[in-house]
Amino acid sequence: MTGGSDDHDGTELPHGGPAPLPSPAPTPAPVSNSIRDSTIHGPVIMAGSIGDLRVTVQQVTPVAPSQQVVGRIPLLASAFQSRTATREAIERARRGSETVVLTQLLSGAGGVGKSQLAAYYAGQAVAEGIDVVVWADAGDASAVTGVYARAAVAVRAPGVVGDVASTEQDAECFLNWLAGTERSWLVVLDNVTDFGAGGLWPSGSRNGNGRVLATTRRRDAAASAAGRTLVDVDRYSGEEAAAYLRERLTQAGRAQLLDDRADELAEALGRLPLALGHAAAHMINTGCTTGAYLTLLTRRSHSLDTVLPASADAENYGRPVTAALLLALDAAQRQEPRGLAVPAMRLAAVFDPSGHPRELWTTEAVTRYLTRHRTIPPEAAEPGRRRARRRGKAAGAPVSADEALRAVAVLHNYNLLSDQGPAAGSRAVGLHALTARAALDTTPDHGVLYRVAAAGLVELWPGEDHTDRELAAALRSSTDTLAELAGDGLWRPDSLPVLYRAAESLFDAGLFGAAVAQWERIAAKARDTRGHRRLETRIAQGQLAVSCLAAGRAEDAIGILETLLGNHRRSAWRRHPDLIAARANLVDAYRSVGRTEEAVRWGEQVVAASERLRRPRDPELLSRRSSLAGAYFESGRTGEAIAMLEQILVETERLLGPDHPDTLTARHNLASCYGRTGRRDEAIRLEEQVVAAAPSRFGAEHPHHLSARSSLGASYTKAGRTEDAIDELERVVADSERVLGAEDQQTLTARAHLAEAYARAGRTGAAVTLLEQVLAVEERLLGPDHRTTHTTRSNLAVHYAKADRVGDAVTLQQRVLADGERLLAPDDPNTGVARGNLVYLLLRRGRERLPDDPQAALWDTVAALDAAGPLLAADPGGTGWVPESAYRLAADAFNHRRQPALATEFRQWAWRRHDRSRHPAAAASDAAVRIRRALAPTHPAAQLSELRGSHHQAMRAADQGSRATALACVVAAVRDRPSLADAYLPSLAWTLDALTARPPDPGSQAELLPAVAEAVEATASLDSIPSDAHLCDLALNLTSLALWLHLLDRTGQARSAAEDAHDAADALPGIPGLRDHTSAVLSWIRAAN
Repeated sequence: MTGGSDDHDGTELPHGGPAPLPSPAPTPAPVSNSIRDSTIHGPVIMAGSIGDLRVTVQQVTPVAPSQQVVGRIPLLASAFQSRTATREAIERARRGSETVVLTQLLSGAGGVGKSQLAAYYAGQAVAEGIDVVVWADAGDASAVTGVYARAAVAVRAPGVVGDVASTEQDAECFLNWLAGTERSWLVVLDNVTDFGAGGLWPSGSRNGNGRVLATTRRRDAAASAAGRTLVDVDRYSGEEAAAYLRERLTQAGRAQLLDDRADELAEALGRLPLALGHAAAHMINTGCTTGAYLTLLTRRSHSLDTVLPASADAENYGRPVTAALLLALDAAQRQEPRGLAVPAMRLAAVFDPSGHPRELWTTEAVTRYLTRHRTIPPEAAEPGRRRARRRGKAAGAPVSADEALRAVAVLHNYNLLSDQGPAAGSRAVGLHALTARAALDTTPDHGVLYRVAAAGLVELWPGEDHTDRELAAALRSSTDTLAELAGDGLWRPDSLPVLYRAAESLFDAGLFGAAVAQWERIAAKARDTRGHRRLETRIAQGQLAVSCLAAGRAEDAIGILETLLGNHRRSAWRRHPDLIAARANLVDAYRSVGRTEEAVRWGEQVVAASERLRRPRDPELLSRRSSLAGAYFESGRTGEAIAMLEQILVETERLLGPDHPDTLTARHNLASCYGRTGRRDEAIRLEEQVVAAAPSRFGAEHPHHLSARSSLGASYTKAGRTEDAIDELERVVADSERVLGAEDQQTLTARAHLAEAYARAGRTGAAVTLLEQVLAVEERLLGPDHRTTHTTRSNLAVHYAKADRVGDAVTLQQRVLADGERLLAPDDPNTGVARGNLVYLLLRRGRERLPDDPQAALWDTVAALDAAGPLLAADPGGTGWVPESAYRLAADAFNHRRQPALATEFRQWAWRRHDRSRHPAAAASDAAVRIRRALAPTHPAAQLSELRGSHHQAMRAADQGSRATALACVVAAVRDRPSLADAYLPSLAWTLDALTARPPDPGSQAELLPAVAEAVEATASLDSIPSDAHLCDLALNLTSLALWLHLLDRTGQARSAAEDAHDAADALPGIPGLRDHTSAVLSWIRAAN
């Protein structure tokens, strides 16, 4: 079998011109075939079976007696895809051609199906009645000459001889005949490799009735010369790849092999027709499902020829997949610069297949690698006595950056990879994933590639990612690919830096979640391979903690850093710079969760240790002193904080100069403190100095300058200079979006500042829109629980209220308060602010609802009083407005409901707000209960209110030492509502247990005994809510009751209670300590009796 190219996916028959019929005739006519001049005239039908596999029937278009078809046209592969988009490109080129003879060149990498498309067009030509159709394998020029000679005989070209000795002459006669004939013709040249070969291309056609269609892997200048039109042939589209798998397996009677991972498999195969054909055949032969085959394919331990074996070449392709994909590599190796194609191809295979920077090929690491691994083909060596010496010299000559790029261009020209040129950005050079895998399968030493790639990536990585974020992202992608391939191979001193740099880059890009994941992997690997005390491990754990802190996981950061420091002697951290850095990071983490006392204490020690090891002008020392000043400020020591920051600014100006970056940072920090203490004019003056100086030090588009402008705009807003603020912030937002990206955290901060300026200027709608956009991005990138997200959500709630969207404001503020209580420290001032905002919003909404729905207004009043309880308890004087506003709202609402007595009662409540004999918190709780009872005594909300009130009342009574009152309160609340299955019942049961767990005070035993008995009864009533916790509570309460009865000398009752407690503990085998406790009490009571 001869003919065919490197990438047709079909078998070949010496027939007249195959093309699939649109549909078979219902009643086929009698078939008759004849063979003339080795050409079949008539239809060809193939059918049959192999084992239990069904073989598809393919009927070939018959050749008319007046037609000549010369050459072996491949059969179309099973489940052939018509490639609509590619065919449209071919037709556009065909219609737009103005050359004497239309010559179209289908150019593409190995395995994309170029020959199949050519076969499709050849078959169409036969079906359309084209007079002469010629198919020649152009990989061998002599083979083309032979086909042309046979064609000359078939068409009876003038001057044809027809014997072997006149083959070249006959071929020339055929080309001359093509130029002058009036008959229509198509010449297909499959797999052209040498565009300079003579006697290959027809020179013209009369009246435009002829056409040449060729396939090639090349796409260099020679390919598109001489009027040839280049048409790129790419892999299947997603739809075509999925359709191929579905149709191929279905036609083979194996549709059951398709599962929900079929599309994923098509993508993993890169939608490459050749690979899809082999994979489908392998699945048909083995009965492997698409999901199981995908698992096999993704195992890097298997070579490409293992998962796409030659035995799966059901379409008689003729080559293993690896060889097919790299077929042009030998030819590329012989092109200038010679000897670089193979090492360049192997190195390209370890980068991201979707694209890597062209600049990688200009790095010293890569050019040195190409120099060491350059191989000059033997036929390229000079003849003569000095050939060996010259070959050695040529192979060792340093490869320049220009030569490296030219080597990439050669690989591009031979369709082994794609180089889109300098204008294509940071992903200009890419290659098919299977081609990359094939290249690695043929590489003897992967370790060299991994080390060179790691060094090249680090060498190219910008010092600061913001200078080229697109480049940094591309380098991260290639690092991910490299790490996946290399595995432990990168854990070497010369390769490890690329992993650290990629993780740092994720952090710089604001991808804090991804940075955490990356540092977790690095830290775990470092700990397992190096030990927890090695420097690499400490650095990784420190960076992991910093990333956790940025991602809003402050408690995780604290745990990591405390563990890291705990692995060393208590005083050792003061002598090691990296441990001092870890302690400094811990100070920042403490600050973030409101642990200001610890932040101050450790911050002072960190500064002292840093001063012993570092010079005064050291940036890290200045940063740690600034952090300590921040801790002072947050702990209320504002005077010390400002004094320290003023001193830092003076020292940095003296030591480093007024425009040094560290001086600008110190000035910015001091301005921030000035602004937070009301010294806004001084803050603005300092910030304007920073903005003026930053461009000359950093550049106008540096993130530091953009951040300084954003802070200045925010200060303008606070100072009432809204026009200045809006003008500055709108420009900052535009610049930040352009330079940093719309989703960079710094851009989001600037947009939030702009929203505040809009709101101050009365443009609340614009403010709300901006904050909604910012919140959506932060929830997606930072997570809903990140502190920055929490702050934005709180600000949006405030702006909803300013925009008169009070309902939305209440809903969002309720979430803000709930999140604050869950995420922040108990005494965090932001939680108090959130609670105060919610109280205000509820009362405002109640006032707005009052005319139309006084009942809803009363429920808002109740909710406001409930929310205000902790505020009133903590600061009754500073929150005195809450009860008055609430009571007045309640009075007005009852008046609207025509309940004058209640209206009068709540007016009196409002007038008694200064009564020192009643605590405001207690009065507010009582008022809430009173309103609920008035609204709906049996309503679940009213009952829950009383339960809640009873719970708070019990805790207050317990705090005041009256446990009997506390117990009675809780017991009554539970006993009166045994059927109310609500979340408060477990809480009340827990309260009972806490209040009865301690022995009674002397003199109060008789007083407490009834309450304890009722506590037992109430706890037992919780059996309707299945829970081991409730049974455990019952056992403990019974034990307490037994002890108290024994103290009162009621021995029989005590023994009975102790036995009941022991029985309850027996029912909980999972809590052995409880049984031991009840057994000990029972034994003691029995012994005492």
